[in-house]
Amino acid sequence: MGRPARLVRLCAEITLLALLYYFGARCGLLLAFADTNATPVWPPSGLAVGALVLFGMRLWPGILLGALAANLAVFSAHHGAITPQFVFVSLGIACGNTLEALSGAWLLR
Repeated sequence: MGRPARLVRLCAEITLLALLYYFGARCGLLLAFADTNATPVWPPSGLAVGALVLFGMRLWPGILLGALAANLAVFSAHHGAITPQFVFVSLGIACGNTLEALSGAWLLR
């Protein structure tokens, strides 16, 4: 498999993980406490760790993108407009979700 084909495959895998993480987060947020995005369970964490263990750490951008999209969607739903503060907070949460998955996968390996 040539380099361009590997790059296309990697981008497809990252995109798929981002979509799965996003929809897993949306499902997890159905269990959130009223008027918050705090939830007692977070299914995407298991999905993210499993994906990194099975398919490699190179998929971490999928977790970051999926978590960022999910958090922006929640802030948009609760507050209407996306402000720079919501973007920075969402990015911080997404970085935390990504580091959590990377740490868990590293420990399992």
